[in-house]
Amino acid sequence: MPHWHWHNQFVESYKTVAAVTGLTRFAESHCRYFSSEDWPFQAIRTAAAFNQMLPAISTRVRKPCGGAPVVAEQVNISQEIAKELAENAKAIASPGKGILAADESTGTIKKRFDSIGVENTEANRAAYRDLLFTSKGIGSYISGAILFEETLFQKSPSGTSMVQLLKNEGIIPGIKVDKGLATLPGTDDEKATLGLDGLAERCQEYYKAG
Repeated sequence: MPHWHWHNQFVESYKTVAAVTGLTRFAESHCRYFSSEDWPFQAIRTAAAFNQMLPAISTRVRKPCGGAPVVAEQVNISQEIAKELAENAKAIASPGKGILAADESTGTIKKRFDSIGVENTEANRAAYRDLLFTSKGIGSYISGAILFEETLFQKSPSGTSMVQLLKNEGIIPGIKVDKGLATLPGTDDEKATLGLDGLAERCQEYYKAG
């Protein structure tokens, strides 16, 4: 894809965030369309300007359809956590590797098991995931794996935790944090995602689990 296309997308996203934070004029002074030759260097300058907006982004949010800004709590993280996040991001983005989506819910995996005549039991789900995570050489091609909540706390038939199986291959475990879908009353079967209630507490438990 041409450089200019990526730049245009970046600029539009940049302006959108600026509008939300009430910093449109500041953003427009930094958003220009450049030739493909200038793009790599100008993008760095634009990104640097964007970083100046981050404190405002974390503390100012406009109400829908305008209105006075609402002050939100700014999230601060320690240098230790920031370093861990950066290291994980670098590892997950390793060249030649991808992310394994193994976050099938109990209901979703049942459909797959039904298609091959396998009963949807916890033991069979554990055996299936063990088969995935112990595939020979998987760590050479997979850098991260998204897990379902059950899998995060599950053990393989050998007694080793699923998280440890992944770590043995140098794969970073992650987790899907929502609690599934629910139908919104009074709609044409429109769905809403569940899981905001108790999310902070669950994330702490997920982190402790690996």
